[in-house]
Amino acid sequence: MKGARVGEEIVVDAQILKRGKRLAFLSVDITNMADGTLLAQGKHTKYVGS
Repeated sequence: MKGARVGEEIVVDAQILKRGKRLAFLSVDITNMADGTLLAQGKHTKYVGS
């Protein structure tokens, strides 16, 4: 993984991996639009309450 330079276009692809009654598990990939190089990747667990 590496950083993007100023002015480069990026693609942010976010997905819900699983959603239950109380928790949702999410994933995100950030890639360089020109060559598809993976710049960053993240995962998040979210509380889904009322």
